[in-house]
Amino acid sequence: MRYLPHTQYILNHRKDTDDGEAERVLLFNVGESFHILGKYEEAENMHRQALELRETVLGKEHPDTLTSMNNLATVLRREGKYKKSEQMHRQALELREKVLGKEHPDTCQHEQPCHCAPQAGEVRGGRADASAGPRAEGEGTR
Repeated sequence: MRYLPHTQYILNHRKDTDDGEAERVLLFNVGESFHILGKYEEAENMHRQALELRETVLGKEHPDTLTSMNNLATVLRREGKYKKSEQMHRQALELREKVLGKEHPDTCQHEQPCHCAPQAGEVRGGRADASAGPRAEGEGTR
């Protein structure tokens, strides 16, 4: 985590390079770091950029793109954006089933409905207890 400011600097100057793979991985990893730190707005921003880049370069059905989609959906859930999160998780699951098949381990891992449901302390469409951190859809995270 101590290198997070350095990675942010690199991302701010990424137009100076043409290494698309490094950019995709860096966006993904920084998004995960922000998620772990509970900085969900920043995590959402990084995961959106990673997803957009992966869709453009790898295609919407590539397994890495679907992983980015799942991670963004998870962050959206943490922010209390349950409808958007559920839609994105379902879309990713449908694409995994199409691309990998229903019996593939990656598909089975993501097919449980718990990805869309609020976790302990979360309440759909309302307030959650302070330890959970999510907010109702449309509210800011600060």
